[in-house]
Amino acid sequence: MKKLVFAAIAAGLLVGITGCGIDDDDAKDQLTGTQEYSSVDEIGSDLKERSIDCTPQRDSTSKVFTTSGRCTVDGTEIVFGIFTNDSQLSEYKSTINFVSTTIGEASYLVIGSNWVANCSADQDCADQIQGQLGGQVWTSQS
Repeated sequence: MKKLVFAAIAAGLLVGITGCGIDDDDAKDQLTGTQEYSSVDEIGSDLKERSIDCTPQRDSTSKVFTTSGRCTVDGTEIVFGIFTNDSQLSEYKSTINFVSTTIGEASYLVIGSNWVANCSADQDCADQIQGQLGGQVWTSQS
């Protein structure tokens, strides 16, 4: 129930979030997270190169990111955002902290040089995305 409430609150605030399921076995060249993306389509391409079928559907509702989108992997959703400055990322993290504190459940983000992947309360998802795209896992307050 908490996940459903969390997803509904986050969707209203930003772009909606849940979890993911990914297999690390088919990874190509290791990415470090320092790669920059100009669109969520490029993130999808890197994931497809690593045998993860992800074609992000762009969100037109994001008030935080320059570009955002989501893709469904194994029946669940990952939300991606492209930011152009640290204040966009800080605003997003603050909102996620607020939602997480409100419902008492942590959220996990993978943060790269100019991108973020939100795996909601699914730490395994964040670890798997980090294994594919690099970056740092950030855990919200709860």
